[in-house]
Amino acid sequence: DQKRPQACKSCRASKVRCEPNTDDPSKQCKRCAKANRECIFTAPLRKRQKKVDTKVAELEKKIDALTASLTATKQMAARESQGEDDDEEDYPDETPTEATVEAAVPSLVSARQSKRKRESDDKQAQQQLQSDPEKYPLFCSFLAPKGSKIPVNTYINPTEGSKHQHEYVDVIGRQLLGIEMAREIFDHYVEDLVPHFPAVVFPPGTTADEVREEKPTLFLAILASASRMCHPDLHYALHKEISQALADKVMINGEKGLEIVQALLVTAVWYYPPENFEELKFHMLTHQAASMALEIGLGSKMTRPPPDDRKYGFPYPPNLRPAKGTEINSVDSSTLESRRTLLACYWTCCSFAMFFRRPNMLRFTPFMAECVQELETNPKAAKTDISLAKLVKMQKIAEDVGNEFAFDQVDAVVDLQEERVRLKLEEFNRRLKTWKDELPENSRHPQLEMTFHTVLIYTNEIALHNNHNVDDFRPPYAESLLRPPTPSQPLTPLHLDAIKTCMLSAKTIISTFLNLPLISAQSIPMLNFSRYIYIYMILLTIYFTARSPKSELGKYIDRNSFEIAESMEQLILKLEGMAVGGRCRGARLFAGVMGVLRAFYLR
Repeated sequence: DQKRPQACKSCRASKVRCEPNTDDPSKQCKRCAKANRECIFTAPLRKRQKKVDTKVAELEKKIDALTASLTATKQMAARESQGEDDDEEDYPDETPTEATVEAAVPSLVSARQSKRKRESDDKQAQQQLQSDPEKYPLFCSFLAPKGSKIPVNTYINPTEGSKHQHEYVDVIGRQLLGIEMAREIFDHYVEDLVPHFPAVVFPPGTTADEVREEKPTLFLAILASASRMCHPDLHYALHKEISQALADKVMINGEKGLEIVQALLVTAVWYYPPENFEELKFHMLTHQAASMALEIGLGSKMTRPPPDDRKYGFPYPPNLRPAKGTEINSVDSSTLESRRTLLACYWTCCSFAMFFRRPNMLRFTPFMAECVQELETNPKAAKTDISLAKLVKMQKIAEDVGNEFAFDQVDAVVDLQEERVRLKLEEFNRRLKTWKDELPENSRHPQLEMTFHTVLIYTNEIALHNNHNVDDFRPPYAESLLRPPTPSQPLTPLHLDAIKTCMLSAKTIISTFLNLPLISAQSIPMLNFSRYIYIYMILLTIYFTARSPKSELGKYIDRNSFEIAESMEQLILKLEGMAVGGRCRGARLFAGVMGVLRAFYLR
């Protein structure tokens, strides 16, 4: 039989056998001759594998590099020890011997080829380490020189002077968007986003160009957060930019400062939601902001001294001493901006911990109470500082509720029948009522109203724990939260008051949100959308409990008064209207979640 080394293009595309034509086997196959088409053969491509000698040579080079690195590390440790103590110590020789290297080579050579290969960028990095001894000194070949920054292609370009010096090139300089659009986005943030959560505010008259020049990272975070009103592609591109910039600054270069804390806060509050719940980074961003805020000295009255040898309690190695301008930026915690940032870190950490039922990382401290008083009484404070102070006060009550009722502990058992629990619930309700009575008329904002009723539901939710576990109220919510309850203890007047409070507060929150203007509704923090799901889960839990024949709740509450289907439909229409044209990604995602919840309720 005549066989071909490779099928023609037509037969290979059709995935059929290519048989040579007996009349003219050198030109066409049978199928191409029958179809009267051109029969094209391509020469077989064979990848030549490296010879064993070449592979062994490459492995030997890598082993030599590792040996030199171990030797340099040992020498550096010896020099540091000599600087601390005049007595010279002997160190064992940890350098791999020739026998050790020869014993390691056969095992490496016998490994699979896929595991032996290294990425091309790693190989180039090793070659650069060996070819540039000035930038990467021999004593520590895996560290960049003091004061240098790792170049990042997303937002850093080399200057004309030296390839080792870099300058920041923002999204406007790279023409990702124009300066006029950037100014409009910045004005939208100041006018529409800040009133909902005044964590990062600017003095009156501050322009986008000034913030871009003085705080480029914060400016990028504001553009990424406020661009939800623009084209969805631009929103996504700016979100990727700020994520890359924060990763480079925080995780790679280890930079710390007030500007980065503010950028993390803005990115977390007006978050770009992913498609999957497991990909949420709320806690990561808020905890990074809180940790950095404490590290730069925002959590106390003391300010950080500049780094020197006395600060660390031992002589600072000269080769590892931070270069000028790369130290931790010390921040005066007594300024209004620092106090505002600290309180914003507390509010975000506590709010996310309350919603996700996790331990709160940043606890309320006496210094925070002093900051709240300063924002309320300082004549130089911004107009929105009173709203932030009121939000923090209310969140302090929510923190006390979670600690007292152990909402972050799955195995906790808190029974409303206990006298202590009843007294605490009445105390928290009184504190919330006092908070609302003390709220000035000129400071009333829909965001404060919705947050107040959310905390009120969170406080009285314990009345529903009579038939459900604490973990049932932790997102993502389980279907067990909506199952008919089992026979339980009889209801008390306190139970009924708490349940009616939850129902009334839920209706107030939904009504307030539906009455918001479109531009204001599109500017709310991302956490608000999650709260609406929580509110409807509470309403559905009460509804299914009341309709169960085994429950006593149906004797006191009219099931027809809930109007759940109607309010769900109105909320879905509101969210869909906010997401028209690809705007407000959070509204689009949560409209889908509400649609699933409504279908479950109707079924």
